[in-house]
Amino acid sequence: PASLPKSLNAALDSAMASNPKVLLGKHRSESLRQRTALVKADEYMPRVDVYAEQSTRRNIDSTSTGPFYGDRKVMFQLQYNFNLGMAGSKSVNSAQEAQTARQVVEAVTVAWRNMQTARYNRDTLANQVRIAAKYFEMATAERAAGRRNLVQVLDAEIGLVNAMADLADTEGELAVSEMSLLNVMGVLNLDALETVRVATALPRVIR
Repeated sequence: PASLPKSLNAALDSAMASNPKVLLGKHRSESLRQRTALVKADEYMPRVDVYAEQSTRRNIDSTSTGPFYGDRKVMFQLQYNFNLGMAGSKSVNSAQEAQTARQVVEAVTVAWRNMQTARYNRDTLANQVRIAAKYFEMATAERAAGRRNLVQVLDAEIGLVNAMADLADTEGELAVSEMSLLNVMGVLNLDALETVRVATALPRVIR
């Protein structure tokens, strides 16, 4: 099953290997490469045209009794048929693939930062829950010993409940940020959802 990455670089590597948009761009590039390779060879082989010319003339003093001189010329012309349209398609497709990769990198980076922020908030509120729980426990014990009244114990309990409610909200935000990261990485599935659900369970945080 998919698991949360340990670093931003690991998240980016996973996205480049699994993100559907990146994979689609790679598939298009590969398809274009194969189509280019399948073009008939004669479309790229040159056409050879041969031109021959012959002329004769008398000697340089133009006397009728002088010898004849002959000039012969043979010319070869090569004509290439380049498919510039396909070259243009390759250029456009490469630019689109690069643009998609940049967008995915940006999305992964933002999702990673959001997850890190949510984790920090979760840890901060989890510590507040532990403090509130300890205070409520102490207030209850002192109430039993007659050193605190009921109102003070109820205040401590309300403080604990409020802290736990804030923590629960933050746990939800963390779960959303983790799922968003897995989604942009291209590895979000049912197993990953279960991993996120277990990882953000409240009892694990406050014990």
